[in-house]
Amino acid sequence: ASASAADLKLPPTPAGKRVSALLAAFNTGDSERLKDFVVFNYAAASLKSRPAENRVATYLDLFDETRGLQARRIEDSTESQITILAQAKLTEEWYRVTCPVEAGKPHGILGVTFRLVPRPPDAAPHGTVTDDRIVTEVRTYAERLSRAGLFGGVIMVAKSGRPLLQESYPWRKRSGDLETYKLDDRFGLASINKLFTAVAIAQLAEQRKLAFSDEIAKYLPEYRADGSGTVEQLLTHTAGLEPFLDSDSFDALRRAGVKTQADRVKFLGSRPLISKPGEKFGYSNADYWLLEAIVERVSGEPYSEYLAAHIFQPLAMRATADGASTAADLVKFAEGLRSGTLLGAAMVAGLITPKVETGDPGVQYGRGFQIEVVNGTRIVGHPGGSATVSAQLDMYPDLGYTVVVLSKRPGGTAQHIANRLRELITQK
Repeated sequence: ASASAADLKLPPTPAGKRVSALLAAFNTGDSERLKDFVVFNYAAASLKSRPAENRVATYLDLFDETRGLQARRIEDSTESQITILAQAKLTEEWYRVTCPVEAGKPHGILGVTFRLVPRPPDAAPHGTVTDDRIVTEVRTYAERLSRAGLFGGVIMVAKSGRPLLQESYPWRKRSGDLETYKLDDRFGLASINKLFTAVAIAQLAEQRKLAFSDEIAKYLPEYRADGSGTVEQLLTHTAGLEPFLDSDSFDALRRAGVKTQADRVKFLGSRPLISKPGEKFGYSNADYWLLEAIVERVSGEPYSEYLAAHIFQPLAMRATADGASTAADLVKFAEGLRSGTLLGAAMVAGLITPKVETGDPGVQYGRGFQIEVVNGTRIVGHPGGSATVSAQLDMYPDLGYTVVVLSKRPGGTAQHIANRLRELITQK
């Protein structure tokens, strides 16, 4: 079922009533209103497993990213569960909202999930857009998000290596401070750095110094006595290692006195696996820590020196080091992959060919590269995020575009811009 924003009415089922109340409270952005909603609408068992304060904090973070959600479509509806599509008022992105409730009275909410999804094809504008229109529309969009304090940073859009758009936007902080940027500013890349690691491993494989099918223990015998996984499984996040994505896991590293690469390998080998190698996808920073160690063992060079000598210097990426880069340097990296400067065509194809499903709709993972298909167009690259970084590198191998968005405002701000560009570039 679908209807216009003004006309859509949610069903008067227990689940439908709860979601209606949720949207009414959520769209105020008021912490006290949200706390009252959570306390009086969630099932007691749900509040016991996760306190109201934590749930309210999550809602407030999402409100900051969206500035409110408007119900657009009902995807599925029963007495005890409803799934709707809702659109963000500020970013115009679409979310799938699923809300199950208790089967019996008082029909308390068991948990609400929000998943960012592509705009439905029948809700997207049609007709091929020109490069000039892409630039005009993304400028307008970025300016709107910048004024709202949701984006600040640098955007670069290139086609066949030629810049179409190079602009910076200020970040208006909640404190009222204005943080400005220059086009040649260096930004942290977070997980975009995984692309460099993947290319380094592929270079060594192309030189037949290692094979993707090799056991980890062939190069890191101190890791685990049983080998436990392959180079390929590390690249595709299927080696079964714990994620190491939050502050608690990094605290575990500090408590263990991990200081060097060798310390980290031994530490990871002492930790239990969370799944059998090759069994399933599980995104983990630890996979790429081990790959960095393998680069060192196989090449005989420190990891950072290997990247500098074999990736950054050949492409004149002079501003890239220590996990940070510029938008212009990342465009050089994308062009280096396209041109064959870094790797042969067959090896590049192997990096960007899907190897595993990630569990996110439409998102697959290759050897270090995230792969998505938007409106029938393939997009490869990687997001990056941390407490001080939001970054996105998108490459369109079949169209020749490269999109780089770099920001110091956390919370997925770079992805908002990249997602808008995906809609524009792939519009049919």
